[in-house]
Amino acid sequence: MTTEPRQTVYDPMAGSNTTGKVALDLGHRYIASDVMRAYVESSAFRVDQRPDFTRHFHK
Repeated sequence: MTTEPRQTVYDPMAGSNTTGKVALDLGHRYIASDVMRAYVESSAFRVDQRPDFTRHFHK
């Protein structure tokens, strides 16, 4: 709602990653994070089949 296409959306409480999916569908880039790594890992199914998806996890 407040970004132009190809700008980056940051979701600090990604949870089920709905924001990330919508951001990509609308032509944005996005960064998802959450204090619960398991949430981000389990929600990757929403976007991990996309050719423009890259997964990065901080150990």
